[in-house]
Amino acid sequence: MSLKITQNNGTFEVSGKINTATSKSFKLHFDFILDSREKLTIDINKVNEINVCGARALKELYRKAILNNKTFSILGAGSNESIYTNLA
Repeated sequence: MSLKITQNNGTFEVSGKINTATSKSFKLHFDFILDSREKLTIDINKVNEINVCGARALKELYRKAILNNKTFSILGAGSNESIYTNLA
């Protein structure tokens, strides 16, 4: 399944996979949104895979938001796999 992003009441709902194949376009899309908004909320409840590349993309978006004094939130559990262990 490819990555699908929809907006619902200011929250961006992501479904599919955030992985090596999709993480670059995912990050580019949300980089643009962060540049034009003060707040970004991403719902990952419908994400069925997040690999290390996807987790890094989320981490980089978080860092960008912090550096630019913007609000950044991630809602949901996303993938049940633990992918956050090697991100430091």
